[in-house]
Amino acid sequence: MLKCKGNTNDGYPVRKMLMNGKWLEVYESLDSTNSRAMEAARWRELGHGAAVLSRMQVAGKGQRGNTWLCAPNEGMLVSWLWEPLPFAASADWPVRLQWASSLWVFDVLQKVLGLAQPLKLKWPNDLYLGSKKLAGMLIEIQWQDHKPKMGVVGLGLNLNQHQFPAELPGAVSLAMWGFPWTDPLEAFQWFQNTLPEGLDQYIQMPMKMLKNTYESALLGMGEWHYFEKDGSRWNARIVGVNNQNQLLLQSREGTCTAHELKSLRMLMDLP
Repeated sequence: MLKCKGNTNDGYPVRKMLMNGKWLEVYESLDSTNSRAMEAARWRELGHGAAVLSRMQVAGKGQRGNTWLCAPNEGMLVSWLWEPLPFAASADWPVRLQWASSLWVFDVLQKVLGLAQPLKLKWPNDLYLGSKKLAGMLIEIQWQDHKPKMGVVGLGLNLNQHQFPAELPGAVSLAMWGFPWTDPLEAFQWFQNTLPEGLDQYIQMPMKMLKNTYESALLGMGEWHYFEKDGSRWNARIVGVNNQNQLLLQSREGTCTAHELKSLRMLMDLP
């Protein structure tokens, strides 16, 4: 059951509703759902399990400092607030949240798409259908006294686009796979209906089991692909991730190296 009230924030019309016992703010337009969620957590306007959804985003944040833009109702743009359990507020919790939220979103989309579809996680937490990007995630952490206080799980899911700009040839939407037009609020409920169990089941896993589960869903795991770093390009095999969520690559000579996201790009369109 939804309980709604009207509100405005920073000039944008917003509804605030109670869904499955958790607050959801719905905006018609917003710079960034992650930024609003971080602000709401900082000022204690929203707490654990609450979410911020916008039907349009004009300055959304993506990986590597990229922006994530979306026209009205073409995608689901949402950010959840998630607190660490008292026993889990440790240095490895941000990595746990990265892996756990990626697997949670992966599970939900697998059920929506059907298990026969070629859905994979592209490190660190993009969702790919075949060789094209369906969704992207950005996880940010608020710290207090050198401990994680709150995580923000941002998700951008392509829903209703039938074409993308020429500079985004590697993107795909559910509509392009034959899905009917879907309202972002309807898509949000696919995920919200699984909380908190869907996310917490992964967060509470032993670290080794969680890492192995994450690696089993990785796009290109055990395969040879081309990578680009600092202007150079080479062929390497993905052998997993380490406990800092760095990607582990093995060269043709057998040397294994760890790589950060900001300095590495996996090329999808090369043989």
